[in-house]
Amino acid sequence: MSPEPYMLPSGRLANAEGLPIADDPRQITLVASLKFLVPLWIHEIRNLTDEQRVARANRYGRIVAERGDVLQFGGGKKGQATEVFNALAEGLACAAYQPGGITVAGLHWCTDHRACLDAEAAAEDAELPEPTVPTQRTVDDVSFNGAGQEAL
Repeated sequence: MSPEPYMLPSGRLANAEGLPIADDPRQITLVASLKFLVPLWIHEIRNLTDEQRVARANRYGRIVAERGDVLQFGGGKKGQATEVFNALAEGLACAAYQPGGITVAGLHWCTDHRACLDAEAAAEDAELPEPTVPTQRTVDDVSFNGAGQEAL
């Protein structure tokens, strides 16, 4: 198992190879801002029911899916990036209440980390079924014995 990603003093994430958002130096501010804001949203939505959090997560997921490019390229209107960023942060906070929490850009948020560790240990202990190799299809060689070649 590889070491957990962590934030360097420079603001870069270490041990986060393969995480495009964490590897991109242009996203340092986004990752650092999420690290700060998602726990605040987790606290803010603590009294909501599971159904209310799921409804919010669905709404925020649509916002990020439709306008997430604003975070990367900027928006044409004032406040657009802020709206999308807050939707992302609160949506991640909603996901933190789900079993196993959520990990994004090398950062993990959850409301019951013991359950996350137990689930990870159970997954490591689980015996995975052997992968099945698809059977090879036979190829029949079809040849013409001169019959019907006149039409060719």
